[in-house]
Amino acid sequence: MSEVFEAKVRRLGNSLGIIIPNELLRELGFGVGDIIQIAIPCSDIATRNAKMSAFIGVEKGKKRFKRDKGDRY
Repeated sequence: MSEVFEAKVRRLGNSLGIIIPNELLRELGFGVGDIIQIAIPCSDIATRNAKMSAFIGVEKGKKRFKRDKGDRY
């Protein structure tokens, strides 16, 4: 399960960080010392789409496959 929320980047000592709401962490079952994985999307839509298409989608040089049913994605 993933959650989407907005967070402001803040200075934490010599680093930058975000604050994850305590309610969200509790709901997801995380506590102090747990290691979590975070995905940070690019804020520029065009750049994000270019990066996404670089690692997903049709393999370079391969022909596109023909779908059996045209009404599906």
